[in-house]
Amino acid sequence: MSCTQAIEEALMNLPKEFECEKLDEKTWLVTTPFEYPDGDLIQLYIIKMDNLFEVTDLAETLRFFETLDFDLLSSKRRRKLFEDILRSYKIEFFKGELKVKVKTEELLKAILDLSQAIFRVSDLYFLQRIGVTTTFKEEVEEVLKEANLNYEIDYSIFGKSGKEYKVDFYIDVEKPNLLEAISTYSKMYAERLIDRVVRMWYDIKRLDGRFEYVTIVDDRSDVWKKEHFDLLEDLSKVYVWSEVEDYIVEIS
Repeated sequence: MSCTQAIEEALMNLPKEFECEKLDEKTWLVTTPFEYPDGDLIQLYIIKMDNLFEVTDLAETLRFFETLDFDLLSSKRRRKLFEDILRSYKIEFFKGELKVKVKTEELLKAILDLSQAIFRVSDLYFLQRIGVTTTFKEEVEEVLKEANLNYEIDYSIFGKSGKEYKVDFYIDVEKPNLLEAISTYSKMYAERLIDRVVRMWYDIKRLDGRFEYVTIVDDRSDVWKKEHFDLLEDLSKVYVWSEVEDYIVEIS
């Protein structure tokens, strides 16, 4: 398969919301449906290297934040959140660029992963604007601590597909709970979160029935739809943050 054929095959399998343009013999531009905080669409570049493809933002994400006079890495907390996001998607940060180098067969996944990673990084700007100093995951953890529950953070488990997942919490009760905590202030990212969590629960449940599966949704932002809850409830017990004590009472 030629380089052009490999690129075209990967791009053909992208969701229809993505748009692609060939810039030259070694470079392609991908316009994603994801947005920066000002509404501009996130764009990625695919660059053909010797035996690999590099998918990169060419440092546009950091440059964008500079135009807002927002220093993404100035606080230890934001830097940790930033690094956690990159680690979860296996994205490299080098000289201001967010990028990943992959083989041909990994190209489609790399485009999707880098798109979502940049979008999640963009969410940090919204957290800053509303003065959020802790993450939703940390808030959920505080509730678990106060309830004197034994738990483990970032629990590793495989699905039937062979994919490894990091679930936010493993809670050691009579029937162990796997708990995922989801929060965002973006309607578009809410759709992506629901898709990710539904796929994760479905894949894990096909292989392992030892657990109770639980999703806690941050209902302080008006981004969730009824169908989101319907999808989650098919695969897990669902609680909203405003009623999280109901969950604690149930498992205590």
